[in-house]
Amino acid sequence: MNLEVLMRFALGFLIGACLWAAGNRAHATTIPATANTQTQAATQATVTKYSLNGGQTTYGWLASVAALQGAVVSNLTSQPPHVCSTNGTGAAYESYSAGPISGTSYFVIYSTCGPYPDGTYQWTNLATYYYPISQNFTEYQCPSGWTLSGTSCTLTTYSCPANYTLSGTVCNSNPDPAGTQGPSLCIPATAKPQNGACYNGTLYDYQTASNQFAIDGVQQWCGPAQSSGQPCTATTPQAATSTPTSCPAGQVPGLINGQTVCLGAGDSNPAQKVETTTMTTTNAQGQATGTTSTTTTTTNTGTGSTVTTTTRNPDGTSTTQTQNAGPNTSKPDMERFCDQNPDASICKKSSWGGTCGAFACDGDAVQCAIAREMYQRDCTLFETQTSLSTLGNQVASGADPQASQNPALEANRQTTSLSGSISQDTFLSQGGLGDQQIVVSPSLTVTLPWSQLNQYLSYMGAIVVAFAMIFAARIVVGAR
Repeated sequence: MNLEVLMRFALGFLIGACLWAAGNRAHATTIPATANTQTQAATQATVTKYSLNGGQTTYGWLASVAALQGAVVSNLTSQPPHVCSTNGTGAAYESYSAGPISGTSYFVIYSTCGPYPDGTYQWTNLATYYYPISQNFTEYQCPSGWTLSGTSCTLTTYSCPANYTLSGTVCNSNPDPAGTQGPSLCIPATAKPQNGACYNGTLYDYQTASNQFAIDGVQQWCGPAQSSGQPCTATTPQAATSTPTSCPAGQVPGLINGQTVCLGAGDSNPAQKVETTTMTTTNAQGQATGTTSTTTTTTNTGTGSTVTTTTRNPDGTSTTQTQNAGPNTSKPDMERFCDQNPDASICKKSSWGGTCGAFACDGDAVQCAIAREMYQRDCTLFETQTSLSTLGNQVASGADPQASQNPALEANRQTTSLSGSISQDTFLSQGGLGDQQIVVSPSLTVTLPWSQLNQYLSYMGAIVVAFAMIFAARIVVGAR
C-alpha cells in the first residue's frame, strides 16, 4: 500500500467522521455548553478582624465579635463542658446560647439545662469572654459571582447555540412548538399512551394509539402524535426503530413457537385503542382562554367492546362516560382464533395417506414426519424380498420348509438312560494316602503319618456322593 492510498484513506475517514459528528450533533438533545472565562485584578482592601487570644485559640481571627461569639457557641455545642446537673441523664439536657455583646469589649455565653422530668430548667452564666482583640488585615476581594485566585478574579460563563437552552454547563435542545405534527411513534405495551412518547427531546402526545402492533415480537402502542411543547429525557420511550406488525381490529400480537401471530383479545390482554382530541377556546381578542381534551378508549376483550370517554375541562375538572356493547358468546375462543388464523398449525386438521409408491401428508410437521417414517419402515419390511422375509411368509402361511426338522416331533426325539451314567469312582487311588518320610540328617528321619487320614477321607467321600445323588435326583425329576 503506497503513500497516496494511505492519504486517501485518512482523508476519507476524517470526512466521514466529521459528517457523522455533525449529523449526531444535529439530532442530539444535550450538548456541552461553550465556556467563556474572564479575568481581572482583585481589589485590595483593609479589614478588621477579632480574636480571643491573638488568633492563637481554636477560633482564630474572625470578621466580627458576633462571628466570634457564634464560633464559641458552636464549639461548646460539639464539645460540651457538662456544667449541668446530670440528674441521672448526663448532658442530654444541656444546650448553649449567646448573651448580649457589650460593644467590642466582651460577650457572655449561657448554659441551659433541661427540661428535667419535672419540667423545670436551669440557666447558668457559663462564661464571660473579655476584651476580644482586634487587628487590621489586608485582603483581596472580588465582585459578587467572581472567584478569587491569589490576586486575580475569574468569572466563567456558558452559552448555547440557537434552539438550545442553557442548563448548568450543558445545553438542552428546545422542544418542538406545541401542535407540531410528529411521526408515527411506538412505545412498549407496558407503558401508557396517555403519558406520550419522547422523540428528539420533545414529548409528543398521541392523537390516536393502538396496542395491536408488534416490533420484534414485543407488543407496542403505535400511532400518530403531535408535540406537546414540553421537553423530555431519553429515559422516556423512543420512536419505533422498525416497521411494526399490525393485527386486525379486536386482535393483539403474540408468539407461538417464536413466530408472531395475531391472537384474539382476552381479559388479561385486551385490544385497546386510544383517541385524543383537543379544543382551545379564545376570547374576543383572540387570546386562548382554555383547552378541553377528550380521550376515548375502546377496549375489546373478545366478548364485547367497552368505550370509555374522559373529558378534561379547562378548570381542571373531568367527566367520564362508559358504554358497554355487551358480551359476544356466539363462538368459543378457540373457534374464533382459528377463524382469524386458519393457517396456524393448531388450527389445521392433519391428514395423511398413500402407498409405498406415493405418500401425502397435510398438517402438523411432527405428525407428518412420524407417519412418513412408519410408512417407509413398513414398505421396507413387506415390499423388499429377502431370504428372511420369504421364510417368514412361508411360516406365516403354514408352509414351513423346515417343518421336518422340528425337535418337538416324535421322530426327532432322543431317549437317554441315566442308569450308570453317574460315575461313582473315587478320585483317589484304592490304596489311599501313604506315609511320607523326610530325612533330616543321616541319624534323623521324620515320618508324616498320612495313612491315618484315609479312614476319615473315606467317610467324607461317602457323604459327598450321597449329596450328589440327591441333587441329581432333583434335577431328573424337575424339582424346584
